[in-house]
Amino acid sequence: MDAARARRALLVAVAAGLALFLFVQPGNPYDEAEHLHAAWLIAARGMHPVRDFFEHHPPLLWDVLALLFRAGIAGPEVLYAARALVVACVAAFAWGAFAVARRTPAPDLPGAFAFLLLALVATIAQQLFVARPETLATGLLGLALVLWTRRGVASATFSGALFALCLAASPRFIMLAPVFLLAGEPGRRRLAAAAAGGLAAFGAFLALLCPWRELLFDLRFSALLQRVGLAPEVFSLIYLAGCAAGGAFLAGMAWSTRRIPARAAALWGAYGAVVWAVCFLSAGRFLYAQAFAPGLLWAVLFTAWLDAQPAAEGSPSTRPVLLSLALTGALLAIALQVGASSLNAYNVFSQTVSRRMLLSRLPAGASVFLMPEVHPITADDAGYYGALLSVGICDAAEAYPQEYPGSAVRVPGCDFLGDLRRARPAAVSRNLYLASRALGLDALRAEIAAGYEITDALDDAPNREFSANVMFRRR
Repeated sequence: MDAARARRALLVAVAAGLALFLFVQPGNPYDEAEHLHAAWLIAARGMHPVRDFFEHHPPLLWDVLALLFRAGIAGPEVLYAARALVVACVAAFAWGAFAVARRTPAPDLPGAFAFLLLALVATIAQQLFVARPETLATGLLGLALVLWTRRGVASATFSGALFALCLAASPRFIMLAPVFLLAGEPGRRRLAAAAAGGLAAFGAFLALLCPWRELLFDLRFSALLQRVGLAPEVFSLIYLAGCAAGGAFLAGMAWSTRRIPARAAALWGAYGAVVWAVCFLSAGRFLYAQAFAPGLLWAVLFTAWLDAQPAAEGSPSTRPVLLSLALTGALLAIALQVGASSLNAYNVFSQTVSRRMLLSRLPAGASVFLMPEVHPITADDAGYYGALLSVGICDAAEAYPQEYPGSAVRVPGCDFLGDLRRARPAAVSRNLYLASRALGLDALRAEIAAGYEITDALDDAPNREFSANVMFRRR
């Protein structure tokens, strides 16, 4: 096998390893349960977010996930299908990055450095590419870029429509709109066509899925929730440091083999500085990986743009060596991550088997009052706040009407004690009080202690969180 074919084989192996990792990884047991449960309430119960149960995200992801339930999946195994959707979305964005890199002829796998950076981001910022709105937005952005890099007014129109749906999934992706000007050849007619397609798609989203008043509520409540709760530890910034260091390294490799126009590079740099500044400012007290999705994806697209530039003098002899080293290192790192994920108690199989065991131990038609990490996904809730029980949610619900007294959307305050007494759920979380904060803690804990107990029903669950934290109603 010659060197070029070996590099292609390595790239395919990295892609396969990344897909496997995205499927089996621990991911985010909190957010994935929240979004899958919301989709189940919509598909199986015919409920409407905000009106019938609490949520503060745009609903596009739930309508997509609801298709999985409507296709016949009836239990927590839906997580497998959701992870397949995650793989598809990351593949779509990778396609977009390769499309950006291939705008001009380039030797030996143009876009490979950008793809390796995407793999690095996905394996270090592990809570970014899971069943969340940002993942769907990432896939839609990739498809929009694929169409944008093609010529013609029709492709621009559909590109604008896909980008509008990207914003409907995650409004923070508006920061990536300038990529279409920097990475393509816009032209007035194509820009007008993209704008028309985008307005039509976003208008349909508001008319059919999410009225404007509810979208405004989602944006406001999300911003408010970022300001309450516990501040993150410094350790939580390690993934950003790792992504930044790896991004600089891979972008440097691409830069060293290209002839870069100074003015365009300066524009990319200034634009990137703005994106990262907005990410930090909008992240609030919770420095979640999702808050930095635009900045991390900007780095991938910038690297793809670097690879699209003409070859630098002498680079044909250096680029293959650099690329081979990067591919080999990435393959080893991903293999280690796949191995670690397979042994992790929170991987996709452990989570799903544990949830299935819990669901099988609930009486038919029973409701639950469980934190998202131990929620069985396809079970009714004892209260309005459903599977979105987390530190700060009650504080934000209480503060919202004071912050926005004229809001057309009203949500009830948290009354966990009343919910327990009214619904008499079959199972509750041992640490339910963490979400209620100062709202009658002593009475709530006494009610749980008197009516519920830890049993041996979940002792065989692969995820020990279930046996330690799920309390069943006393007989």
